[in-house]
Amino acid sequence: MRVVCGLLVLLTACDPVRPSVGGFTCDAPIEGPDSRLLLVGEVHGTRESPELVGRLACSSASRGPTSIGLEIPASEQDSIDAFLKSDGSEESRTRLLSGPFWQTGKDGRASVAMVDLLDSVRVLIRDDAPITVFAFEVPSASSRDAALAKGIRDFRLAKPDATIIALMGNVHASQAVLQPEDRQSTPTGLLLADLDPTSLLIVHRSGTVWACMPDCGVHQVEGKPGDARAEGYMEASPMPGYTRSYVLARTTASPPAVMP
Repeated sequence: MRVVCGLLVLLTACDPVRPSVGGFTCDAPIEGPDSRLLLVGEVHGTRESPELVGRLACSSASRGPTSIGLEIPASEQDSIDAFLKSDGSEESRTRLLSGPFWQTGKDGRASVAMVDLLDSVRVLIRDDAPITVFAFEVPSASSRDAALAKGIRDFRLAKPDATIIALMGNVHASQAVLQPEDRQSTPTGLLLADLDPTSLLIVHRSGTVWACMPDCGVHQVEGKPGDARAEGYMEASPMPGYTRSYVLARTTASPPAVMP
């Protein structure tokens, strides 16, 4: 993980050298909002978003048990757990990536950056950091948002004392009713309102993403005139359902971990 100093970070000064806490060391930690359920909305397919979540989680783990939630089918949980307990070898990665999510995922979620996040967490767990990872996309006969909300809710019930940092698409993490075209959609964030979540939007100023829109590949993200700003938090949000954003000065496309 690279060190990036955010001039707008609200809760901590940038400190590229952090002493170890409880036996583990955070690489460029970032303090998150004061929330035990943080929903992080991203555009899939960047290197920086999973990296940001790892930095948030490491900082949180210095204060107590922290769980990273990923928008990955729960059927992959056993493979994720096995990888987190492994030595991180190529053989271990191959076993992780043998699942259908990784073999067929091309929308940016099954990315190289996501595997790198898991590997970073694996190292922290090895060094006794109180971090776990859970996949919260559970089967559901209802909407996909309802399925994601159920996965997070079930984990909260099982782990009531953990701070949860859940990474998902920015439409899902919103706490506002959205009306794309002619249908009404209730996002995951709003379905979890009773759990008092905080929604944090990751904002891209420029760079590239791996996405399917509609062709799957590297796409350019163009900023607007006057968008240039230092990386860090800002209170405003360009998307409804968020009260805070984290600005990435530039993004880098992260391709699927398994390419055809």
